[in-house]
Amino acid sequence: MAQATHITLGLLAQRIEQLTGQIDELNQRLTGLVERHAPQLLVPVGIARTPLSRS
Repeated sequence: MAQATHITLGLLAQRIEQLTGQIDELNQRLTGLVERHAPQLLVPVGIARTPLSRS
């Protein structure tokens, strides 16, 4: 039972590493596309500290 658990956890760890690599690659590709076609989407948007009007 312990050996099966060890093997399963090892396989899960490998899959997590594969998926993390794929996510990183896709994020790089997506960032490149956004930089070329809609760079304004990458500009941070701030929230003003203006108080709400009082009625």
